[in-house]
Amino acid sequence: MNPNNNIEKKGEVELKEIGRIFIKKIWWFIGTFLIILIAGVLFTFLRTPQYGLTSTLIISSIDQTYYQTLMEYFPERITELTGFSNITESEEMVSDKFIQKLKDNLSEEIGLDELKDTIYIYTRTGGILRLTTIYNNPATTYEINKDLLDLYLEERNDEIESAYSDLISEIDSKMSDIHDTINSDSSNLSEKEIELRQETYYRIGESRDVLIENKGFFLDRIMVISVPDTSNVYKYFSVKRDLVFSFMLAIAIGILAAFAVNYFQSLKK
Repeated sequence: MNPNNNIEKKGEVELKEIGRIFIKKIWWFIGTFLIILIAGVLFTFLRTPQYGLTSTLIISSIDQTYYQTLMEYFPERITELTGFSNITESEEMVSDKFIQKLKDNLSEEIGLDELKDTIYIYTRTGGILRLTTIYNNPATTYEINKDLLDLYLEERNDEIESAYSDLISEIDSKMSDIHDTINSDSSNLSEKEIELRQETYYRIGESRDVLIENKGFFLDRIMVISVPDTSNVYKYFSVKRDLVFSFMLAIAIGILAAFAVNYFQSLKK
């Protein structure tokens, strides 16, 4: 006897049994289906509309070869200048301190927690950071997104410029100290000590030249590639999509309800 025939016949029997159970409990399916579908339709049309807007930044990284020497002598200053990425910035944008500043700038009165819930930050490879705001009217959605982006750029660019200036000042001070030490205390220093100080002086000087020549590269690390625009505000929820989802969900739950009732009734028998 061919075993494949047995498998096919067994499968046919199982399908017929499933069909018989479904037909027997069809009213459970229809009832559950209608309840879920009506609930989904009501939810779709009665809920408060939501609007979304997304702006996109790229935060570039800097190769360590540009500041490796400076990292030995000015680690804190270098970290202030280069130690941020799209990951760290996504955390900064939703910090309580930053959200409070944003709240103070908005024309509409929105609670701190509510405002925080309107902001969604997504990070991608390549330093990409996507800033999405979702609120119940398009004008405020745009204002939140734009003010958040403007506030971030203003504060972060000021911090970067300040860190750059502070680093240059410390480098100049360090080089001046080394130069004065060599000139004033050369008689008290061995040749090797003088050579080490001279080597440090020139290494730091070369790194300083790199900072000066590539100033824009160090400062202009944040690039906006998608700015907030009122024409880009979109409805966050799609009525058509949600109705299709409600229909499919109603079918799935209706089927589950029909077979669940049959299962529990079988257990009682």
